[in-house]
Parts: sequence; C-alpha cells; structure tokens
Amino acid sequence: MENGDLKEQIKYFEECISKSPDDAEAFYGLGLAKHLLKDYKNAIDSFNIAIELDPYDEKFYLGRGLVKFDLMNYYEAIEDFTYAINVDVNCGEAYYNRGASKRLIGDMEGSVEDFCEAIRIDPNNAKVYFMCGISRHHLKDLIGAITDYNRAIEIDNKFTEAYHRRSNIKTDFNDYESALNDLNLALEFNTDVTDYALYVDRGVVNQNLRNYNEAIADFNKALAIDLKLKDVYLFRGLCYMELGNKNNALIDLKRAKKMGVVEAGDFIKELNIK
Repeated sequence: MENGDLKEQIKYFEECISKSPDDAEAFYGLGLAKHLLKDYKNAIDSFNIAIELDPYDEKFYLGRGLVKFDLMNYYEAIEDFTYAINVDVNCGEAYYNRGASKRLIGDMEGSVEDFCEAIRIDPNNAKVYFMCGISRHHLKDLIGAITDYNRAIEIDNKFTEAYHRRSNIKTDFNDYESALNDLNLALEFNTDVTDYALYVDRGVVNQNLRNYNEAIADFNKALAIDLKLKDVYLFRGLCYMELGNKNNALIDLKRAKKMGVVEAGDFIKELNIK
C-alpha cells in the first residue's frame, strides 16, 4: 500500500476517533496503518488504547505483538501472542507468530509446538509447514523436517524456499540426484534475482555429481550476483582442477586464499607440484 493511501487511512481513523473516542476498532485500524508506516511507537500506543477499551478482542493483541516482532522485541511479542491465544484458543495466526518468535530466541521445541497448533487450525497453510520444517531441521529432526517441506510443496508446488531447504537435507543424505532436481525446481520458480545461494548450492551438488562444467556455470552465476563469495572461488577452482585446467584453477584458488580461505593454499601447493 502506498504511503499516501496509508495517510488517508490514518486521517479517516483519526476522524472516527474524534467523533467516537471509545471506538476500539478505530484505534485498531489506526495502529495497523501506523505499523505499515513503520511508526512503531504510535502504532503500539494505538493498540494499547484499543486493548484498554476492549481487552477481549484477540486481534488487538496480535496487532501489537506484530509491531514488537518487527522491533525484534521477541519476548514481549510472545507475551502478546499468548494474550491473543488466551482470548481465542483457535487463533492460528497467533500460534504461527508465537512460533516464529520462539524460533528467533532459540526455543525450537516451543516453536514446533506452536506451528503444530497453527497447522491443526489451518492444515492447508504451506508457510506454516515450511517454518515448522526449519525448526525441526535445527533440532536435527531431518525426517520430520523433510516431511514438513513435502507437505508445504504439496500445498504450493512453486514454493521455492521449500524446495531449497529440502534439497539441503537431501544433500546431507548424499542424495545428490534428488537434491539437484529440487534445486532445478527452486530456480525455475525463483523470483529473487539476488538469490545467489541457489546457484551456489546447485553448483556444490553438481560438483559432487562430477558435473564439473555445470558446477562452474552455477558458480559463475553466483559470482555474477556477488563477487565477494570467497568459498565459491575455492569451489570453482577445484572444478577447474578436476577438468585439468591448471591456469584457471590457480587464478581462483589464489583469489580464494587472498580472501581468507586457508585451505586454498594446500591446493595451490598441490598444483605447483604437478
């Protein structure tokens, strides 16, 4: 929404409040608009008044919690999402956002519990399965994580991040062919032209599959987005080594070493001995 539209909304809600100062919904609407304008202090003040006027509407706590989440006040956000749940035990959005907050403070088990509650309420929300998968992955529950990513993809078959995350687990299992398929799909549906990680990860998978030319092409694309990816110079240099291209290998390995990749020095010595 454009700032001009938001300012018109703010003007509308302020007029409503001037006519009816006990209108909790108007304060709530004002808080939403202030939040979107990143006027966090006044957004919280508006939600506070809405809650004072009507402490039994879960969306008021949810709105205030989302502002605190954006301010990275995760513990306070968790309190507000908990208030929302206490008002409405089936507020799936509150469970989701509380789970997201818990994940960011390192409470992975608590986040999984909340995401599961959100799934109970809305079993067709791909985003919640995806986030649950991330938390399970952190807990080393790889089977549970891949199951969640599978479900996210079943619901949304163009879910780039889910394909990417699932490919990482498959790579950990050395299932490179399947990981490559996921990365191909992730790149097919990807809309973020600055996302170099997909190319790096596909390059690494191709490297493990000994598809060295394909790996180099992926590393080239990643470096076209960000020239500071020091490990990518190492990876590409190793591919050139495998292809017998000593000159290009040395160029990349020396660059990687100069950028701080210590192990590149060992490969440089190996090339110089040959």
